[in-house]
Amino acid sequence: MNKYICVKEYTLQEYDALGHETDIFVAVGSIMDEGNKYLNMKYCHLINEKCNEKSNK
Repeated sequence: MNKYICVKEYTLQEYDALGHETDIFVAVGSIMDEGNKYLNMKYCHLINEKCNEKSNK
């Protein structure tokens, strides 16, 4: 599964069944899996696995 890193902070609003609002804050540097409902491709970039392999050596 691909992983993404957020390069800009953003906030999302989520509502429960009763209409109560919850703010979801996503910080710079947050790492998310592909398919995460809070992932915004506008603010997150795909992590290059080859780059990770080089930095782990």
